[in-house]
Amino acid sequence: MKRFRYLPRNWPNFTWGRSEFIKYDAVFGIMVIFCLLFLAGCKDDDPEPITPVYQLTLIVDPPDGGIVTGAGEYKAGEMVEISADPLVSWDFEGWTGNTDFMDDTTVKQISFAMPQEHITLTANFNYFHCGDDITFTYRGEEVTYGTIERGGLCWLDRNLGADPMPFVPAEEATGNADPRLFGDLFQWGRLADGHQDRESDITDTLSKTDVPGHGDFITAESWPKDWRSPQNNDLWGGVDGANNPCPPGWRLPVSSELQIESQSWVTSNAAGAYASPLKWPVEGRRSNTGPVSVVGSAGYAWTSTVVENQSHAIGVSYSGLHAGMSASIRAGGKGVRCVRDVRK
Repeated sequence: MKRFRYLPRNWPNFTWGRSEFIKYDAVFGIMVIFCLLFLAGCKDDDPEPITPVYQLTLIVDPPDGGIVTGAGEYKAGEMVEISADPLVSWDFEGWTGNTDFMDDTTVKQISFAMPQEHITLTANFNYFHCGDDITFTYRGEEVTYGTIERGGLCWLDRNLGADPMPFVPAEEATGNADPRLFGDLFQWGRLADGHQDRESDITDTLSKTDVPGHGDFITAESWPKDWRSPQNNDLWGGVDGANNPCPPGWRLPVSSELQIESQSWVTSNAAGAYASPLKWPVEGRRSNTGPVSVVGSAGYAWTSTVVENQSHAIGVSYSGLHAGMSASIRAGGKGVRCVRDVRK
């Protein structure tokens, strides 16, 4: 049999017999099988399985109450971080929905392992009207304070630790020198850990951390006369300040805000301070060495503002003679009046 038609034109001119062609076909077949086996060996025996992902959906209720982050697709067991940040005049009320895997549904920021299912969480917000009472926990007890809109801010109606005003019966009140209105005396930048009690124990051991771990008033006689060494300027910085002693969503005023309040007084002294709707008392102060003084004759209130690279923080002081903003050493104890922003 002649098969010249299957060969290239320049192939040598000879005739293949049947036996030669069978040998050629066999060799060619073996080579094809070898190549197929080789290619098959290059493939993975067990292809990598596709890992399922699950959808995390976050809802804001009501829609204009705040902003949430963290929604998306996650693998089961993957760590998820979500947050709910209220807008001005709104408060975060908690998470609802598929919350069985959450340790605490009341915190704004929380981390958890994604469950093996699609989940939906709702961040709930509540609108705050300045003038309404607020209830919060202070020094381990539930307390209720009034609120007053003043100078474009919402203020607590009294210093932290003070009793409510007006007193009943009103004739028992003794004006700005009434001890029930005084409240506590904070060292600048500290939590409400008990040190602000006027009769708290004292220690001269400075703290190396933001939280000393005790409720003693820390005395400091050497410069920079701060209870913390080294100093930290950010402890009372806004609602998210590390040691903010105010209720959730509240903060200390900055110096310009407290200055606007003090400049609105009808007289620039203690009488004018008490005539303000905020009823500033003459609660005295606690020195950096521990004693409390000028009770009933002068008042002091902290702001969150500091003098950079110095020991001082800014506050307002007022007595029977004058009132004004001044810088004070941070180890001293003064009153705290909290504020919050209001929607314009």
